[in-house]
Amino acid sequence: TMEQFRFDGNFKSTKYGEWSIHSVAMFMMAVYIVLSSTFEFLEGYGFLNSVSLYAFLGLGGLNIIYKKKVVFMKNYYFIAVLLYFAMLTVSRFYAPEEVNRYINWYYYRFFTMVVICFITINLIETKEDMTYLMNAFVISGLITVIFFVTSYGEQIFSLADQVSEAERLGQDFGNVNLVAQRLAFSLILSLYLLIFKAERGKFFYFLVTISCMAVILLTGSRKSLLVIVVLGLFMFYQYAKGKSLNFKIWSLIIMVLAIAVLTYVIINVPMFSSIKLRMETTVRTFLGTADRYEARSDANRMRYVSMGLRYWLKHPFFGNGMTFSYYIFRTYSHNNYIELLLNTGIIGFGIYYYPFVRTFLYSVSKKVKFEKPFKILVACIVLAIAVIDIGVVSYYDRYICLLMSAITSVLIAENSDSKADEE
Repeated sequence: TMEQFRFDGNFKSTKYGEWSIHSVAMFMMAVYIVLSSTFEFLEGYGFLNSVSLYAFLGLGGLNIIYKKKVVFMKNYYFIAVLLYFAMLTVSRFYAPEEVNRYINWYYYRFFTMVVICFITINLIETKEDMTYLMNAFVISGLITVIFFVTSYGEQIFSLADQVSEAERLGQDFGNVNLVAQRLAFSLILSLYLLIFKAERGKFFYFLVTISCMAVILLTGSRKSLLVIVVLGLFMFYQYAKGKSLNFKIWSLIIMVLAIAVLTYVIINVPMFSSIKLRMETTVRTFLGTADRYEARSDANRMRYVSMGLRYWLKHPFFGNGMTFSYYIFRTYSHNNYIELLLNTGIIGFGIYYYPFVRTFLYSVSKKVKFEKPFKILVACIVLAIAVIDIGVVSYYDRYICLLMSAITSVLIAENSDSKADEE
């Protein structure tokens, strides 16, 4: 019957494991996550991302058609995405004519985010759905690692040892920082499943965690490494709260040893020379001892920040219009906070980041009845996005949109169920 659109037994007429509209849409979502993570910006493979995206949206749309109760305004993240899309639409009219050629691409990307968010909040309804989705992100990380290693073959070790600041390993994949950032999310989710969820297959999650970490180091991504270290410390702090002193001491020892081992590997293993070189350059730039060539990347980013703030203050409330950074920098601002302030001002900035702040507060609130490990995971994901946004423009990133849509959907559903049980 048409009621048989779920696979987790929510309806009496549905047998567990039975293929249905919901389960096929979930499967296609997983396929899209895997293909987009590895192939979205890889020359010659972009069509795989597009085909899987439209298939996912089409099947997700069918799931909504046959669904009895459609989620629309109940999800605060979707409301924020919809409102920011409205702001972008208005901002097109006062953006400089010189940036018109950039606007359509960004506008289309954000429009697809609105659709992805709507489909996802109606697809992800339970913790089981979320676990399924997390496994898709983990598998996407593994596929990326395999494709990364096989692309370079036996030369990967020698190439990694010879790579320079200007020629990072992984640039053939498009945006190397984007590859590393998505691997960082796969690593976080894999580690969570390894420690808290997996009853079987723990070695698989351990393998994914280690391999994602290795490739992140090979790409030389400082932001992704910073994300992992910051989240490690945060997870220790959150999970150790309320535990015995003995537990806290041993957890701290393990955390310090892990950071020490990671530092030793970066400094002493030749194949990770790229991340070592980039970290040394950052330190020298901060101390003022780096030469002009070494400091050019960090100097440009600081220039974008300072100039961006000056132009934002000229139109602080509604900004200067969509893609305004291309008008003053001839490129994007390399900082999501500056980009939002430039485009849509403090109002757009507030609308966009409101759901992230609210989700983080949910995750650390004692009033929200949810498993502590999952709440820590949610907090870590939001913090990771906050750190990443310092160095990239991510407001049109479908990957983050899908992840946040799923998280908020589960948080809202589970919190509503908890309140209903209390009543």
